[in-house]
Amino acid sequence: MVGFTIGTGPFRELAERAAETFRQTTGLPCVVIGDDEYKGSGLRYPHHLKYHMFDLVDSETVFYFDADLWWMREWNYRSMLEASDGKLIVVRDLLKSGHILKDARDFEIDVSVYFNSGFMVLHRDTHECMLKAAKGIYAREILSPMYLSNSKFKDQTSMNIARQILELPVHFIDRRYNWVQSAGEWIDKGVPVIGAHKIVRDTPGSSIIND
Repeated sequence: MVGFTIGTGPFRELAERAAETFRQTTGLPCVVIGDDEYKGSGLRYPHHLKYHMFDLVDSETVFYFDADLWWMREWNYRSMLEASDGKLIVVRDLLKSGHILKDARDFEIDVSVYFNSGFMVLHRDTHECMLKAAKGIYAREILSPMYLSNSKFKDQTSMNIARQILELPVHFIDRRYNWVQSAGEWIDKGVPVIGAHKIVRDTPGSSIIND
């Protein structure tokens, strides 16, 4: 089992610090990939390195998280894996957001199971096929003349389409693991946020990784 995040160019430091919070709160190793892997890959965006994560690490289980998702407190990944029974582990996105509803409508995705791809736990034997399918879907559908520039997501919607087509089961965990809005404000209110997405340096609790 290994953590995995992407940090290219100016985002390298952010990714390294996010990776350190993952190591501290889980005790698991974490890999940060970046410019060396992206250079010469032919990929349209660094985000698309997600499609190749099982080519880039020698692990059967990967905890993927975005470089701006910092882990604020210890969490029990073992019980999460046991409860998931091998399913894709994700958090539902904010399903009332207009851009998510639009993508769900445009690409005929069941919005009730639309997930945020900023944190995913994937197993090689079950989910590598989803990543490969998502890469093809991005090229064929999201970049097609019909939809070009209509989706704001560089990978998330393609992941959701692929999961739906392949009918892969999902294990949803609660939002505390991938809190995507105003984490600092909610931490101030006493919400026990575990993974703060879109983190900024002055978010309460971010001193966990300060020098």
